[in-house]
Amino acid sequence: MEKPGAAPGRSLTTVRDLRQRIARLEALETDRARVQKDLGESEKRYRTLVEESFDGIFVQRGYRISFANRRLHEILGYAEGELVGLDHWRIYHPEFQAITRERARARMSGRPAPPQYEVKLQRKDGSWLYGEVNARAISFDGEPGVQVWIRDITERKLSEEALGRRTQALGKRIEELKCLYGVANLVERRGASLNDVLQGTLGIIPPAWQYPDITAARITLGQSVLQTDRFRETPWRQASGIMVRGQEAGRLEVCYLEERPPGYEGPFLQEERDLINAIGKRLGRIIERHEAEEALRVRESELQVKARQLEELNTALRVLLEHRNQEKMQLQQNVLSNVERLVRPYLDQLAGSRLDEEQRILLRIIQSNLSDLTSPFASHLNSKVLNLTPAELRISDLIRNGETTKDIAGLLGLSPETVCCHRRNIRLKLGLTNKKVNLRSYLQSLGQN
Repeated sequence: MEKPGAAPGRSLTTVRDLRQRIARLEALETDRARVQKDLGESEKRYRTLVEESFDGIFVQRGYRISFANRRLHEILGYAEGELVGLDHWRIYHPEFQAITRERARARMSGRPAPPQYEVKLQRKDGSWLYGEVNARAISFDGEPGVQVWIRDITERKLSEEALGRRTQALGKRIEELKCLYGVANLVERRGASLNDVLQGTLGIIPPAWQYPDITAARITLGQSVLQTDRFRETPWRQASGIMVRGQEAGRLEVCYLEERPPGYEGPFLQEERDLINAIGKRLGRIIERHEAEEALRVRESELQVKARQLEELNTALRVLLEHRNQEKMQLQQNVLSNVERLVRPYLDQLAGSRLDEEQRILLRIIQSNLSDLTSPFASHLNSKVLNLTPAELRISDLIRNGETTKDIAGLLGLSPETVCCHRRNIRLKLGLTNKKVNLRSYLQSLGQN
């Protein structure tokens, strides 16, 4: 009911304003409730995301952990809730506790610090694992704090380390192959002496070992000793025998000049033991080859000397043969001259005297034989009929001079049948059996040839 004297329109305006204000308040309350609900749902989703994350997550207020998700408890081997209240650095391996405290202090004071880095984490039972940290500064209930995400990278790190070891091992195998290949190349160098090969091998060895900067080597072969510049005997040494034809002819030694962590054999790897044995065997074969080549050179030199001696001897023999031939020719000339001067005149005189038929035949034979003595026939005949008997030789001579079987039988006091038998034997021994060759013509041809 309006007051007396009040304007009716003003009251209506006030009521309307109140209604509008109430409506706005109700709308605000609705919005607030919706926001409250959304915030609750968002917080629930965030908490679910944090709790179900594959990474470990914690929040530190000051230096103590005020929240840690379930995954972080699983990674570090704690029961759920045990991490809350712990100093944050206690979850790190002792090697990383100081640096993580310093970086957390820097973040909370506003100073720069790496947001991401790798660490070692320590489990509740004292064992450790590799982790990757992502951290950022936050404000938690009005106080400075740090939110940290931790990912277990142990498997990746172990794979990287295994790959690194394999890569390193492969690199060492390559160096070992280079070493063996280098030794082979030394042998193939033209004109390289054994000393050159051994000295070159000493230079190839250190780079093939695990610690080349402190590696030294020595080769002992008989009384000869070769070594690298800094070689000295140390407790960290390995050696291999150099075998030549089954006997140890020397030794190859490799040593470290400083102590290194233990390996397969002292500080040395098993591959280095295999390598030094392989080099020792190869040097043994190189020495055997060198000695064989040296023996061959000596033998060739001796053969050359003997060849020269034989050549000189052959020259001397040729000179002697020449002298002998000259003397033989001179002797033949002297015999011929003497026969012509001392014998033939008397035979000619005898031929002019009175001789019966048998004496003339004998004289003719003597003259023919005397001519043969001074001609090549006798030597040719002898070389062809060395296996003829004396009787066969006499009959061959008479046949050559044209005597018939009857005449030969009469001159030699034989029957014609015996002479025919001798003729057959002569043809057989001269290879004329069953051949249409005249025996007299064949015998004469010996003198002509």
